[in-house]
Formats: sequence, structure tokens, C-alpha cells
Amino acid sequence: MMYGKMLELEVIGIPYRDDHKGCKILLTTRSDHVCTLMDCGRKIPLNFLSEKESLGLIKKFACIVDDYPPLNDVVLKVVKECKGLPIAIVTVGKALARKPLTEWKVALKQLKESRLMDIEGVDEEKNVYVCLKWSYNRLKRKTRFCFLLCSLFPEDYDISIEELTRYVMGLDEFGTINCLEEVRNEVRVTINKLIDSCLLLESNRETHVKMHDMVRDVALWIASGGDNEFKLRVCTRLEKNENFDSMTAISLMTSNTEKLTSKLSCPRLKSLLLGRNELGLSEVSETLFAEMNVLKVLSLRLKVLSPESFDSFTNLRSLYLSHCIFTNIYSLGKLKRLEILSLYHCRMDALPNELGELQNLRLLDLMRCECDQQKPIPPGLLQRLSLLEQLYIVKDNFKDWDDANRCNVNLSELSSLSRLIVLSLHLSMKRIPEGFVFPDLQRYDISINSFYGYHIFTGRQIPEYPNSRILRIIKLDASSPNAFKLLFSNVEYLLIDSCGMEYLIDITGGNHAVMFSNLVKLSLQNLSCLRTICQGPDHQLTFSNLTVLELNYCRLLTKLLSPVVAQSLGKLENLKLSNCNALKQIISKEDRMLLHSQNQHISLPKLRFLEIVGCNQLEYIFPITVAQSVPLLETLIMRKLPKLKQVFGHEDEGEVGDGNDVILSQLRWLILEDMPDFGSLCRGTCSSMWPSLEALKVVNCPEMKSSFAADLEANIRALGKKLKVLHVESGLCDLVLLLLTQGLLNLEDLGINNCEELEEMFKPEGFLSQGNHQEQLLLSRLTVSRCKRLRQLFSLHTNHC
Repeated sequence: MMYGKMLELEVIGIPYRDDHKGCKILLTTRSDHVCTLMDCGRKIPLNFLSEKESLGLIKKFACIVDDYPPLNDVVLKVVKECKGLPIAIVTVGKALARKPLTEWKVALKQLKESRLMDIEGVDEEKNVYVCLKWSYNRLKRKTRFCFLLCSLFPEDYDISIEELTRYVMGLDEFGTINCLEEVRNEVRVTINKLIDSCLLLESNRETHVKMHDMVRDVALWIASGGDNEFKLRVCTRLEKNENFDSMTAISLMTSNTEKLTSKLSCPRLKSLLLGRNELGLSEVSETLFAEMNVLKVLSLRLKVLSPESFDSFTNLRSLYLSHCIFTNIYSLGKLKRLEILSLYHCRMDALPNELGELQNLRLLDLMRCECDQQKPIPPGLLQRLSLLEQLYIVKDNFKDWDDANRCNVNLSELSSLSRLIVLSLHLSMKRIPEGFVFPDLQRYDISINSFYGYHIFTGRQIPEYPNSRILRIIKLDASSPNAFKLLFSNVEYLLIDSCGMEYLIDITGGNHAVMFSNLVKLSLQNLSCLRTICQGPDHQLTFSNLTVLELNYCRLLTKLLSPVVAQSLGKLENLKLSNCNALKQIISKEDRMLLHSQNQHISLPKLRFLEIVGCNQLEYIFPITVAQSVPLLETLIMRKLPKLKQVFGHEDEGEVGDGNDVILSQLRWLILEDMPDFGSLCRGTCSSMWPSLEALKVVNCPEMKSSFAADLEANIRALGKKLKVLHVESGLCDLVLLLLTQGLLNLEDLGINNCEELEEMFKPEGFLSQGNHQEQLLLSRLTVSRCKRLRQLFSLHTNHC
């Protein structure tokens, strides 16, 4: 068993690496980091056991052989309490070996109450608690602290890393805090360490984690001793005549808090987490907190709060309110040490003016807040919060800034927040105030008039709070994009729709930072005035991280990318252009010959999806020199391109390919429709090879016949094995019939349209065979239309014995 450090195998005489090929070493560890240090060739995780596996394991260690239904029922319930954790199942099984039904029932109750160590027979030196505490003891101090904090959340709870971070900030256990983002990053590191050490579990959401119930019991067991270095004593359930004097943390997130008295005496309490009770919303007595003078972190869910609720919290640093209701909490202004204020999904009249007195406030969260008044944020309030680093405002009530009719908050107040680095803001406005520029931010989700869902645009799961850099700009006037110029240097997801701009950025004159170097997805929609991406020399423009590029209805755009910029597209995976009627060149001709003369080439090594639709002026997609640099292309869709002649073509003298056939080894879908001038995929005498093609559709491409015949002949062997979908029409039908006679063993969908000369489609013996080998018919869909001379589909032959 290894933990936490690398073992030099050679030092202890064990053969290792290439000098001893064939020698296999099996090591076990609770730390994924050890596997990395030891350069393990294969990792085999020991996952949670299924219910059936768990039942078999506990019966083995408990020596249960006889089929006794009353006992079996209790054993199954005990197994469910262990939640598939092998070490817990073994511990309980050994403790209850050959024990009567009564002891199993007692053990079940103790497990439900998180008291495994109270079970008679549990080995005090070798059990799940001791093993996990051994792992806990080998963690760094900050990681141990985060581990214990995670136990404050209920069983089977999806723990928000953002919420956990805010509690860490409030408890001030990480030392001097220069910036909240630093704490956030440190918490993320500790979370990853706990996951690597099998003390936390990944959640279905990337912004959350989970803690196994048995591991949580261990954390509470460690905290209950009171001898941990953080002096943490935790209460997670209300007991009769409970004494809270020694408690430093109380978590009743899922308990019925109606049992709480009107006043709690908690002289040492630093963290209090109260949740909903059985009746839903409940009022909080203003005297409940009267004797909690050292409280630093307070979390309330589903509470009705009075104006005097927070009068006694002179040391409070983090206040987390969720789904609470209040009219006016003017007492917020008395929380002079407050640094974190979260009003998530709360309902109120408006933010109190007294909020501006919180001179130490670093984080203000108004996510999903609902306000009844017309001015939810009093003008001048935000600019008074001079230390604010993170601001989250996402709700319709807060979207109308700079509205003279409502005397509301205005964007210029953000300019006075010199420390602001995280911003989540959804606005409704036609233009950005003249001269305003969004500050340089590290993380943001800024949405102007946007109805695009985050997950639809980014293709990722919706996070509770932004963990990347996103701009969605819709229906702004032509001058407004200048407000985002500082953000263009680090934006990751950029959507611009229905704006009046002629260009995205203007870098004429002066020094400018490199633009768009972090951009992952760029979507430009309905930009009727757009003429170019970059106004001025584009040497400061790079798309080195771009994976998705989409343009739609950019009617005046004639050239998309210069060759220099196109060289930066090494990570581009998806390119989709539609209805850009003036577009003549995707990669402009200027400077292409200069690159060629310097032996530099444009390469798209990651491109997988290419779709071009309704671009009326395009004659080719890429220069011929790009043809050999799209090795991963899987889908090629070309539709409604009246002037297109080739996918890979060339314009300038001297710009020619290498003469070799173009091999598109990963191409699976090839769809060509409504292109009257289209001749071939590649210009010249070379053929294109599609050894993996599964779907081929060619419709209304009358000039393809001669080149298509050469391509079919070059690919006929591969198509016979791979092709599943085939749709053609008109002059290409006789070529397809030739292909059918060679045998298409996997064809499932065949469509033929407008073949006037077609009389007989195919013979079964040709269609189903390759050589002398007969195969079973796989064709499940056959569509034949407008074939006037067609007499029969199959020629039927009867063999006589």
C-alpha cells in the first residue's frame, strides 16, 4: 500500500521499466497522485460495489450461510447504509460475524446515526474510521480543513464548490487573503486533492462534489472529538437538552429547525447553517442569534427575516441567504466586517441603502433575486463598495441599467470598482453609454439583450456561477462594441447577434494587446453591416484556441480570414458558414503566395466538421495547399452554393498541390446539394480518397459526372465495405448502378431520384455480393422517385433442381 510519495523500486531491488520488460508490478494506493508519480501504465479503480456484490461480501465476512429471511432483511439494510464502500462492508461484516439478529438490528440503528464505532465487535485498530483517519492525517492543513467543512453538508448532498469557498473565506483559516480569487483557486486545489485521495467524489456537475456518507461520518467523528487542530466541534442533529456551549459549527440544513429555542447560547459558535423545516418557510426570531457574538459564517435557507435580524453580528464575515424573504434589512449596514454577502434567489423590496456602508465587502451575489420596487439597486450604491472584487447580478428585475425614466443604477459605477475581477451581469439596453469600457476581468458572464441559454451557446453544462469568460451581445448599436475591447483579449465564448457594427475590433494606431488568443467559440449572427473581423493590421489577431467558428447572415462580409490569422487555427474543430452572400474567400488571397515562398502552410489538423450553406459568391472553400492538412475531417456538407467549383481549389499561379491524391481518411459524411457549377472536391487530376465514408448524398450537382466517376473508381473497394447511406439523382445514377454491381454489403438507405434512363435498378446477386461470397440484405429503406422508364427493381431468377 502506497500513499503520497514515489517509491524508488530500483533501490529495493525490484526490476523496473524497459530493462526488465515482461515484469509486471501491482501496487495499491488511495491516491491517484501516486499512480502519476509511479508512471503507472494502467489504473484500475476500485469502484463502489453493487448491492448484490455488497451483500455477497458482507455475508462472507459475517459468516452468513443459512437463508434466514428476517436476518437477510436486516443485513440488506445494513449493506445499504455502507453505500457500496468495500472497507466499510468488511469492517461491519467482521464485527457482526456469527452475531444474532438482535445485534444486527442494534448495529443498523447505530449506522443510521453515524455511530459505527459504537458497534460491539468493531476492531478499534483496524476499521474504516481508522483507515480513513490515517488518510486524513497525511493531508496538508488546508486540505484537512476543507475536508471537515464538507461534513457540514447533509448526506448525499451535492456540495457547491462556490458555496464551500465562501465559507472558507468567512472562517479565515487560509491565512492572509489578498484576493478572493486566490482563495477560490486554493479551495479548488484542495478539492482535487481530496478527490485524488478518494475522500471526495466527483458530482454529475463540474461545479459540485459529493462526500460518501461513510466518509462524512468519519469527518464528523474527527470533529466530534474536539481535539482537531481547528477546534472544530460540529452539531448536525438536534438532541434533547442539547448543550451548544462547546460547539464551533452547527449545521441543520435538513433538520426541522422549529425545535430551536428563541435564543441559542453558543459562545464559541463560528459557523451556523440553517435550512428549511417541514412546513417550508419559517420566521427567524430576532433573538435567536443574540448570544452568538463570535459568529463568522451564517447560512440561512427559506427563512422570513425581520429588519433587526442581524443586529448582533459584529464579527460576521460571510452571510449566505438563499430563498429568503424580507422587506428591508437595514441592519445589514451594521455588519462592518462583512466580506461575503450572498442573497441568492431572495425576495425583497429593494437593496437597502445601508448596504453601501459595508466598506469591507468583497463579494456581492444578487443571483436570481426578485425585487418588487422599480429601483432594485439605488443609484450610487455600487460605487461606494470600493473593495468589491466579485459581483453577480442575473435576474430580469436588475437588467434595466442607465434608464433615465427609472433613475436606476448606471454602468459608470463599475468603473469606480478598481478591484473588480469577477462579474456576472445580464442587461437590457440598446447602447452602451459613450466612453464606458468594461474593466479588465478574470472571469465573467456578460449578457446584453440575450435570450441564448448558456448551455446552448457554449455546449457545456450550466454553472451556478461563471467559471469561464463569456460575452453575449445582441441588438447593440454600432459604437457599443468598443466597450468590450479590454475583454476581447481574454474572452473564451463570444456571441454577437443583430448588431450594427462594421468590424469587431479596431487596432489602427497605437499599441494593442493580442486579441482573441483565448477564444474557444465565436458565433457571429445577423450582422448585416459587418465587413471585416479586424479593422487595421491583423498581426495582433490570433485564434490559437478557437475550436468552433460560426457565421450566419453576415451579408457584406467578403473575406473571412487572412492567411496569417488562418495559420493560428490549429485547434479549430467546427466551421459553419451560412447565408453570407458576399463572401468570396474564406482565406483571403493576399499574402498566401508570400507564405508559400517561405515554405509556410495553412493547416487545420483538428477540423472535424465543415458546413457551408447559401454563400453565393464562393468558388472554392480552401486553397489546394490545405487539402492534405485536414486529416480528421469527418463531416463535409455543402449546400446552395451556385458558384462553387471545388472544395480545395487555387486561384494564383504557382499555388498548386503536390499532385498526390487527397486522402480524407476520417470522412464519414459527404453531402453535396444544389451546386450547379460544382465539379469535384479537388481541382486538377488528383482524386479524393474516402476509406471511411458511411453516407454519400449528391443532389443537383450536374457538372460532377466525369470527376465523380474517377472518385468512385478510386474508392469502390472501401465503399463496398463501409457505405450505409447513398442518395443520388439525375446524371449520376448510371455511375451509382455501376457501384451497386460491385456489392454494397452494409448499405441500409438507398435513394435515387430523376433518373430518366433507368429501366432496371440492380440484380440481387451483384448488389449483395463481393466476388463469389453472398451476404444477407441489410437495406432497410429504399426511395425511388421520378424514374419514368423504371420497369423493375430486381431481376428475379429461379434455380431449377
